[in-house]
Amino acid sequence: MTHRTIRILACAFITVAFMWHTLKRILFEGGRPIDYTMLVIESLVLALIAYEVLIGIKERCAKKRRHSALDKRVSEVSTIIAKGQHLQSTVPDIVANYRENEVIEGQWIEAVRIWTDETSTLLMAYSARAVSAFLQLTPDVGMDNTIFLPGRTFPLSGSLRYCYQGLVAKLGNLHRIVERPDAYF
Repeated sequence: MTHRTIRILACAFITVAFMWHTLKRILFEGGRPIDYTMLVIESLVLALIAYEVLIGIKERCAKKRRHSALDKRVSEVSTIIAKGQHLQSTVPDIVANYRENEVIEGQWIEAVRIWTDETSTLLMAYSARAVSAFLQLTPDVGMDNTIFLPGRTFPLSGSLRYCYQGLVAKLGNLHRIVERPDAYF
């Protein structure tokens, strides 16, 4: 039990005890006008205590619903992050696939665009702030032009490099959104 709960229960118990004493005087000793006044005041105090209890219950339920909704949204965004990470790990090596590089590059860039659109649509259903944070691209001079994936290393250039760096930045933005969901949703 929290300190607040104990305090409310103590107040309710004391108020009910006073009400019982007042009712006993009214019923068995012939009530005076002050006894009726005290009964009304004690009833109002008990009503106020009941109101505090109901407000507390309502706030706890709202907090629980909010937490549940945030958990659901974080789960959905985590699924989107996994799709983006899959795209990140499947960036085409245009040097190895020189003959088909335009087709493969175009397909991958289109897949990244579709992922970005799906993610933006999902986040827009939750908040404009989340979409804005997701789409924010800051220049990252420290980003390497060489991709290091398990078993292969290759350079990126042109539109593929630009798209890959955008994907990495957007994935970082999504990670920040998931770390602080209450700030974005």
